[in-house]
Amino acid sequence: MDNIIIQKLSFDDCEIWLNLAHEADKIVQNLIEDLNIFYEGFDLYMNSKIQKNEAYMAINDN
Repeated sequence: MDNIIIQKLSFDDCEIWLNLAHEADKIVQNLIEDLNIFYEGFDLYMNSKIQKNEAYMAINDN
């Protein structure tokens, strides 16, 4: 059985979060015309969630 660790994100993790968001680009492109619109303000959103301690990541510990 896999062990999962829940880790609070820090500002150092923003690149990981952004890369994870880009994994859904093909899906998002089907919903909106301009993918850049989706990412406008994404940095502000990430920073806000991290500052409020509302950003977590599940990590497989194996």
